[in-house]
Amino acid sequence: MKIKLIETDINGNEIGETEIDMDITKEELEEYEALFCECHYLEQHPNSNAEYVEKYNGVNHGWICPKCKKFTQIG
Repeated sequence: MKIKLIETDINGNEIGETEIDMDITKEELEEYEALFCECHYLEQHPNSNAEYVEKYNGVNHGWICPKCKKFTQIG
């Protein structure tokens, strides 16, 4: 699967573009992306009690969002 990466400056202006060929299918990429939190609950509630995990479904370390129960990566 070919993926296009677009580099932008801090204002969102496009400054470069790279295309890479990855040895994964679109379905595998979608499955991986579905692991991650998109509700941003932990950013809005930094003092909430989130569960820390390591080696979570192939991802190194991070937190499980208390709201949507998906992964939020550290770093």
